[in-house]
Amino acid sequence: MTEINKIRGEIFFKHIALFSIVGILTIILNDYFAYIVGMEIPKWFISPQDTISSLAFPLGVLIFIFLYGYYYKYAGDLFKDDKCQIPEVSLNCFMVFAKMLPVMIFWNIYMFAGIFVGLGLFKLGTFASYIYFGLLGLIGIFVNLIYIQYSKDLKYNKKFYTINTLKNIILKTFLPVISATIQIIILFGITVYMFYQFYIHLSIIKNHGYYLGSILFGMCITTYIISLIHLLYVKKLVRIAKDKLN
Repeated sequence: MTEINKIRGEIFFKHIALFSIVGILTIILNDYFAYIVGMEIPKWFISPQDTISSLAFPLGVLIFIFLYGYYYKYAGDLFKDDKCQIPEVSLNCFMVFAKMLPVMIFWNIYMFAGIFVGLGLFKLGTFASYIYFGLLGLIGIFVNLIYIQYSKDLKYNKKFYTINTLKNIILKTFLPVISATIQIIILFGITVYMFYQFYIHLSIIKNHGYYLGSILFGMCITTYIISLIHLLYVKKLVRIAKDKLN
């Protein structure tokens, strides 16, 4: 029983650590989150006159880098044990990101090249442009599966740098990946809708400080839930990679 309680305690603190990381990200980028969801939150938590504010954006970038490493570390762990818990928050996540960087740069060059080709060939807003960029976005989903596979060993292998690999992944995993992606999009949508409902009902709070604090708390919770959904998506993709690509 003591061992079970110890494991539960470790899992709890891992989630607290993850919530803290995404909470910090939400706070330091509160203006950007507010813009995305169409709300007008004054610079109440980070003042432009503060010294901290000048560090907000680079710190936010660092956290994004950390989270990328965190997600791919989780993917690598899942290849070894599909029942593993979420990773600990550690500096090792930065090392994972650094090892992932070459393959990510390679495929992002291809994706950006595809974007520029599309901009040159099609006028934005036309039916053809929607089809083209929709297909490009679809390809991006399967590029992510290359990253997932690469995270297994984090070692150079030329197969991760060829178009044939992408083609084989699409042919072998198309329906399972699309199905998993649709499920995750639905979960994202439900989470955002729940936050929207939470925001609407905050009108009962008359104290301005409590009102803004409640909005920020809701955003932190929403970002944390989205992070968990992302981890679930990673788990689904690893399972697909194991079943279809190994």
